[in-house]
Amino acid sequence: MFSTGFTMQPSSVAQTMNGPTVLWMIAIAKTNNMAILGSIVVQQNHQYFNRAVFVHPNGDIETYDKRHLFSLAGEDALYSSGMHRLLVNFKGWRICPLICYDLRFPHLYRKLAKKGAAFISVPSAFTKFTGGMHWHVLLKARAIETGCYIFAPAQFGNHPGKKYTYGHTLIVDPWGKIINECGKNSSVIVSEIDVNKVSMLRTSIPSLKLEKNF
Repeated sequence: MFSTGFTMQPSSVAQTMNGPTVLWMIAIAKTNNMAILGSIVVQQNHQYFNRAVFVHPNGDIETYDKRHLFSLAGEDALYSSGMHRLLVNFKGWRICPLICYDLRFPHLYRKLAKKGAAFISVPSAFTKFTGGMHWHVLLKARAIETGCYIFAPAQFGNHPGKKYTYGHTLIVDPWGKIINECGKNSSVIVSEIDVNKVSMLRTSIPSLKLEKNF
C-alpha cells in the first residue's frame, strides 16, 4: 500500500483500477520505459483487495490480490483474499509479486519457483517488533529455499494509531546474500542483477527438482 500506508480503513482510501494511482503508475512506466510494481487498496464488486499492480513499459497491467490476509490484525474481516497466483513474463524473466504476510508461507514460494519464478517481490509493512525479529531471516530463507532473487520494499516510520513499521528494504540474491539494503530512511536502492545466478544455483543445489512428497 505504497500510496497510503497500510490501513485497516479501506473505504477511506480505496480506488478503482482507473483511479489516480494506477494512472500515475502507467504514466511513470511509459515515460521512463520501465516496469513498475506496487501494492494499493482497490475496490471492486463491493469488495476491497490489497492488490499488487505490475505495469509494463507499454502500460499493460497484470495484478495479484494478496492471498494470505493478516488475521491477527483483522485484515481478513475487511479485505477479500485473492485466489490466483501471478507470474509476470518480463524481458525473458519470470517475476512473481507477493505481499507482506505471504512471506510466512514457504510452500507458496516453493510452488512459484517450481513454476519458473526467478524473481519474487514482496512489498511489506512489517511492524517494528516483528520486523526486528523476523524480516531479514525470512527473506534470506525464502531466497535460499527457492534459488530466487527477492525484492522486498518495506514501509518504515510512524503511522496513525501508534503503529511503527520496520523498514529495511532489501534485495537478496539466490544464495541468501543481502546485496543491497535501505535502513530507516527515505532512499532508493539500485543493484545490478545477474539472472544466471538463478540457474547456476538451482543446478548446483537441485533441491527443487529432487524434492519428495511426505
